[in-house]
Amino acid sequence: RRGRLARPAAAAAAAEAADTAADRFFEWARAGGIEVSPKLALAPPPENDPGRGRRMLCRGEGGGIRSGEVLISLPVSVVASVPMEASAACPETLAPLSRWWDKHSRSTLRLAAMLVWEKERYAAYLDMLPALEDIDAPWRWSEAELSFVSEDIRAKARAKRKTLDEACADLERFGLADKITPDLFLRAQHAVASRAFSGTAAQNGSGAGAGTMLGGAALSVLAAIAAAGTGVASLPDAALGGAAALAACGVAGAAMSSSGDKATLAVLPMIDQMNHASGTPPDLNFEPTAGRWELRADRDYSAGDEVVISYGAKDNNDLLVQHGFIEEKNREDAVFLSAPWEALPAEVSRQLSDSGVEELRFSRGGVVAGVAAGRRLLSEGEVPESALREAAVVALRTSAVADGFADESTDERIRAEVRPLARAELIVRWRREQRGLLQEAKKLWHSGKSAGLDR
Repeated sequence: RRGRLARPAAAAAAAEAADTAADRFFEWARAGGIEVSPKLALAPPPENDPGRGRRMLCRGEGGGIRSGEVLISLPVSVVASVPMEASAACPETLAPLSRWWDKHSRSTLRLAAMLVWEKERYAAYLDMLPALEDIDAPWRWSEAELSFVSEDIRAKARAKRKTLDEACADLERFGLADKITPDLFLRAQHAVASRAFSGTAAQNGSGAGAGTMLGGAALSVLAAIAAAGTGVASLPDAALGGAAALAACGVAGAAMSSSGDKATLAVLPMIDQMNHASGTPPDLNFEPTAGRWELRADRDYSAGDEVVISYGAKDNNDLLVQHGFIEEKNREDAVFLSAPWEALPAEVSRQLSDSGVEELRFSRGGVVAGVAAGRRLLSEGEVPESALREAAVVALRTSAVADGFADESTDERIRAEVRPLARAELIVRWRREQRGLLQEAKKLWHSGKSAGLDR
């Protein structure tokens, strides 16, 4: 979720409107049985950070927040969810959407359509969504603006834009656009793609989403939902990737199980207002007896601290594409360079090609890994170590991509040409982080102090 840079006259009015929306949201939450710790307060986004949205802050009463304290508790009756299966039938409650539903199988699209279709019920939640012009995810950018980022980001942005354009065109085609207006649908889809949670589904007789709810011992933000949202990967691929990522995070019961449980995508109101910071998965558990989700603090917080959760182990490319922000000094960040085929000895090129290497991934500490088609990281033993080392040195020395990020004069051009200014600053910050990673890798590999290969 993103904030905005301060604007003189409009800023105060926007802040007042935001506070009014937040007040209505809290009233709606209380009426729906959502319990929020009195130690939490929802604050406007920081003026100096274009990549953040509203912030959940610690008020600090009673000595601050202690690790393990319940922050938010909500009943399943306020959860909106859809199955992640592409073949899932349209719920009876959404019968007028059936033709559109059958054509658009991505769960992020379906859940967004559900929220807007039931906007009388979720009006207070939808009012909290940023205006379309305030969404700075790359699918909102012009081709000129996309030229300042990597080809991978450009491809994903174009694919998502195409998917959303087709979805909106079919809302009109099937006579749904009067109720599911394109503007609100796009805003809801961005919220779902960047805030939704996934887990296994158990049948439940209440709530939205055809009577399904999220079950299991715990839940985490879906790490692979960017793939489903962009249209680059098929929904089954994205669901499988999300399950694997959740399992890797050690989140019990969140991955798709062999018992036949179905993966479900859900919006958990109020919990999803938390911003991201890299770290451990959120301490989010389902209490089946009470039929409630509970989010507990995973650390201590003092008065004024922002209370955050981790959206998963994501580099800045993923954060930018999926959420529309980046994280400075992101410990999960990486930069990708094409394998320098023409500058390598023939035997090294052959070894890399035979291993399926297409790119090199440099992460913190200068660690390098081979990357195959589809951005699949190659594991130890799949690429000859000596060939990977030589490719790393040559790529850092000869890459045109590396040279492009090193050109700081482009940053001033971005600030002069890109509007709104918040978007320009977001692009510049992304480039600065990529530049820092490359400089770190070059320094460490030149000095021989790199952490070496990804093992």
